[in-house]
Amino acid sequence: MLAALGELAALCGQSLEAASVSAADPQLRALLIHRANLQRRAAADLSQRAAGTPAAPPRGDGAAHRERPGDTPLQLACRRAGRSVAACGALLRGELEDPMLRPWLIRYYHEAADLLRVLEQLTREQYPATTRRSPSRPTVNRPLPHR
Repeated sequence: MLAALGELAALCGQSLEAASVSAADPQLRALLIHRANLQRRAAADLSQRAAGTPAAPPRGDGAAHRERPGDTPLQLACRRAGRSVAACGALLRGELEDPMLRPWLIRYYHEAADLLRVLEQLTREQYPATTRRSPSRPTVNRPLPHR
């Protein structure tokens, strides 16, 4: 599982780097490159830690490689960051053989979740037509305002 999480982090880093190439704004480009470097470092660390743990049985679904055709690098990075958060959460919910791994995974989980939040915001800003939202409905427990 750690190796798969490392692969997701590496793929996310690649997508972030590709997104930085097409970014016109220098600040956005710097942010994407910085986040890509963080993902590459996390991937290397995960791979190193995975070498010392027993291998999990292969899932066989190839989820790290299944992508939507036509995704932009930014959308792809967002999707991969979401998968990283989900995979890390699954690891944290399970039993870990190495108790020293939990604090490190918690930190990575928070970093990946923050990356996902940033990428979702950037995706909404750059591709507003692709964000499908349901019409807002009043909540059941809240009274409607009087007119």
